[in-house]
Amino acid sequence: RAPCAMQYAGDFLACKGINREPHGSTSSRESVNRMRRVGAGPLEIGLPPTAIPDSAHAIAPLDSRIYPRAMPVATPQSTTALILICAPPQQGAGPVRLTAAFGPRLACLVEWAVQECAMEDLLHWSGRRYLAVNSDDVSWAEGAVEDRAEVLIQPAGSFGSRLVALDVRLRAQGVERMIYLGAIAPAMNPACLDAAAAALARGETVIGPVSDGRAALLGTARGWPALDPLQFHRSTAAGRVANGCRRAGHDLAFVNPGVTISCIADIEACSRELEGDPRPARARLRFLLSALGAEVVGSRQQLREV
Repeated sequence: RAPCAMQYAGDFLACKGINREPHGSTSSRESVNRMRRVGAGPLEIGLPPTAIPDSAHAIAPLDSRIYPRAMPVATPQSTTALILICAPPQQGAGPVRLTAAFGPRLACLVEWAVQECAMEDLLHWSGRRYLAVNSDDVSWAEGAVEDRAEVLIQPAGSFGSRLVALDVRLRAQGVERMIYLGAIAPAMNPACLDAAAAALARGETVIGPVSDGRAALLGTARGWPALDPLQFHRSTAAGRVANGCRRAGHDLAFVNPGVTISCIADIEACSRELEGDPRPARARLRFLLSALGAEVVGSRQQLREV
């Protein structure tokens, strides 16, 4: 019998140190029943072991035609720092609509897979690499990147104030151009990051908004203006940064980081964008999304037959 998605989700979340069962539950069967009651359909999704990575930093070497080796001469990418801002996903804290459709464990699994895509981008960046996390997540971050990126502790406060504080700290270390990346745009391709670095080489600010209005990418060569009220998770984040930079007289450039995954409709769109993408984390995510997409189709077919 084919292994089901719940089994892989439980094994994967357990290896991340996340409880296999939500608080108050008594068995995996109850979890399966809860998932079925929200209309996700049959849970028998054949996921091979390769669909679920062994660890949060299981990044395989990539084809040099996709991620070219660093050249001996300076390039926009090699002279720009990439800072990934993220935290280990937690059950029940992910996108509300995905959680409602598939349950907290599978929604958390999707978040882990999306975050691996951002980690893949970080660890194949030719310039300086940083992983910015909260103080409680330092041990996880150090294990995720080992010695391939520097771990930064974010200060307390709103995202806007933390962004400004990180900018000041990195400029004190001699970093002049930096791109901040959020783990919300798994279909982002290397050309998008190259375009962002090139925009900073000739300009001051670059922004990569996703379809729901959040900012998947923020880059600056000048430093951020006052962004204290900004909250990263809100759908107005990209617009707020753009307006704040315009008021401060910054010139702006925009790049397209692709789709995000915040609802069922995004699953098919992201899967299409990832079709044929040879990057390992993207291939794993696409397989997972294809399985979940088949689950949604099956559920709709059942409803039509009732």
